Amino acid sequence: MLTLAVTALYAKALFGGVFFLDVYLTEVHPHQVALGTAFFAGKLPLWTSDILLGYPLASNPQVGTFYPLHMLMHLFMDADRVIVWSAWLHTLIAAFSTYALAHKGSISPTGAVTAALLYACSPFLLFYHQAIHGLIALALMPLILLITWRAAEQRSLRWWSFGALVIALQMYAGHLQFVGYTLAAALGIALFAPEHPDRRTRLRAGGLCVAQGAVAGLIYAPQLVAAFHLWRVSLRKAMSADEVVGAMHIESLGADDLIELIMPRFFGGPSFQDFWYPEYVGAAAVVAVIAGLAGMRTRGVRVFAGMLAASLTYLILLQIPGIDRLMVSIPGLSAFRAPGRTFCWALLGCAIVAGAGVDNLIASAARRAVPRIAAVAAAVLAAVALVTILGGLDSVAPRDAEFNTSFVIGLRHNDGMEVLLALALLTAGWLLVRARLGGIIVALAVAAPILWVGNRYLPVVDDPGVSPLMKPLKHPLSDVDRVLGISAGDPNYMAAVPGPIGWPYGSDGDPARAGWSLVSNVGMANQLANLHAQTSLPLRRVVRRLFGDTAALQYPFQQHPTYSPDLLAHVGVTHVITTRHGQMPVEPRPAAVLELEGYVVHRLAKRRSPARLYPARLVRGAADEDHAMSLVQHTGPAVDVPLVIEGIAGAWTQGVTGKPSAAKVVTAEPGYAVIEINGETDGVLLYTEAFYPGWFATVDGHPANVLPADGCFLGVPVPAGKHTVELKYVPIDFPAGIPAMVLGLALVVLGATVGSRKGPPGMEAIAPEIA
Repeated sequence: MLTLAVTALYAKALFGGVFFLDVYLTEVHPHQVALGTAFFAGKLPLWTSDILLGYPLASNPQVGTFYPLHMLMHLFMDADRVIVWSAWLHTLIAAFSTYALAHKGSISPTGAVTAALLYACSPFLLFYHQAIHGLIALALMPLILLITWRAAEQRSLRWWSFGALVIALQMYAGHLQFVGYTLAAALGIALFAPEHPDRRTRLRAGGLCVAQGAVAGLIYAPQLVAAFHLWRVSLRKAMSADEVVGAMHIESLGADDLIELIMPRFFGGPSFQDFWYPEYVGAAAVVAVIAGLAGMRTRGVRVFAGMLAASLTYLILLQIPGIDRLMVSIPGLSAFRAPGRTFCWALLGCAIVAGAGVDNLIASAARRAVPRIAAVAAAVLAAVALVTILGGLDSVAPRDAEFNTSFVIGLRHNDGMEVLLALALLTAGWLLVRARLGGIIVALAVAAPILWVGNRYLPVVDDPGVSPLMKPLKHPLSDVDRVLGISAGDPNYMAAVPGPIGWPYGSDGDPARAGWSLVSNVGMANQLANLHAQTSLPLRRVVRRLFGDTAALQYPFQQHPTYSPDLLAHVGVTHVITTRHGQMPVEPRPAAVLELEGYVVHRLAKRRSPARLYPARLVRGAADEDHAMSLVQHTGPAVDVPLVIEGIAGAWTQGVTGKPSAAKVVTAEPGYAVIEINGETDGVLLYTEAFYPGWFATVDGHPANVLPADGCFLGVPVPAGKHTVELKYVPIDFPAGIPAMVLGLALVVLGATVGSRKGPPGMEAIAPEIA
């Protein structure tokens, strides 16, 4: 049944469909294209030149570069297929793990199936297909808790070792925030779920749980070291306390979100003012949770009820003035800047407790007894009825004015019908329990809304087609180098609205044409380099150089700044692509050279070599990054004269004249370039690839310095004459973590081979008496 339900949800995608959603198009898919291209060519995807102005792909933990399953799948599938099959497989893992977890908590098969569907098929979990690293982490969480429970109960080093491996896999998938939530939940399971015979045994289980996480961290060390380095030079590191607090407010749980736990999109649903995680479980599930709380008969169910309470309490507390500031002031807790994600605790707790509630409802109906929860359930139903009535009124406006009001009102009516139908099924099932069909109807009533709403969070198109612009842009005679794509309506990160609200990509809003406008880095999936992209950890230097400050790319989405044509030409942009009535971010407006089916191509400039040689008279030194950024924002006669470079002495006057000369790029690959130069004087070679620690250079085979040039690019000081310069990116962080990884794997092998003490805790003490 679980396999059938999950497969039905993903059927359209599994049989040829393609996911289309905002973050999927701007972040996940292009990154997966880069990974697949590298793996298929037998190379490690250490660097990509097609995201931002070059990006250390392997250093970003949220890309999940070295997740073993994806590495294997990329050898046989394209990026779309990898994500579709990965989402299906991991949702199955979530379903079966939650089923086993519920069953271990003494919940019946009917209740366990209900719990599995509530968790695995929840819109909250399915929503993360657009950020596959989040879905994988969420899917592995119940499996890790199950393993931890088994290990603590049996006091088995083998199970602890196995758990460390699975946690390490969760880490390599990339969503470290969900990993943190998993580790905290696992500690709670280890301490309180088993029946520990004494306090010493309980503390030992807690210590082994902490050790399990530490061993997993050792295995993850190479990636973790690289992630820490990227964090230090990323835009997120530059966030102020006020910005962190603002981000926390965006994702905390307000009154509207609480109502949408049982009525999706009641307040107009998605909004560009918040992240809008789909925190939805349905009214029938809430009734089942109340039934579960009214009769918690097992320790395991009580533990998950505590997890549910802790999550909701935390999310609501953040709405109290002063609490947010307190949380930010505590070292390490700034990682909770996306508190809405703690809903994973609430969701899993809700699923397990609701499974127990289904058992309680069936048992009370079989006894023809009025359950103790009758009054509370009646109050819930009355509140739902009131909300349903209010949902049909025009008095509740959509969150954002740009949404179609009549369409939102229609959604509210649909929500109300879904709630009423689920409650009717729940009542009918409770009345028909003695007919043996009632238990199934009760479970269906609780799980059906989740399946129905969850399906709405999987926007799939049968055939996205190929943009009509691709053929002319990729023609051998085309002078396209790097494109800048702007959509009509939400230009910064190409943020779309999930589900049926709409797709503001083209003039007609057709989701099948979602990628045709080539906005952001969608073009990368079609082998076109783009100026910028959404990444979870953008390089601070690049953002400051392009946008002037660090606020332009912060959530919530901001409007695009206006670009100078000289700046775009400097970084290699040759064309801007908009919809016919789309925003033009370049002033003066460049000439249109091609229009096809509502999309317009504007030519900025002829191709400019990414490698240029600046004689010493055109170079000025800067003391540090801030000094360099203040200098490159000048409004001189040319955006790149003088060239600002950090780490060398230099001077220039206002009367400086001259232009850099083009250098010959012999080889240009991701993370590697060979360039030939011929200068009359000493100077600096500029290569317009993003500066990041790990770039090394040689001049005629001899080591040379690589310095930040123009604020964010690669600069290599070179002597006069004819030379060959070789640039290569080699991650300097990964090797430092390899010894720790070897140690972690050795500890896992040691734990698996030492042996396991059999039987439940305390069995050894009574074994002689049994004999």
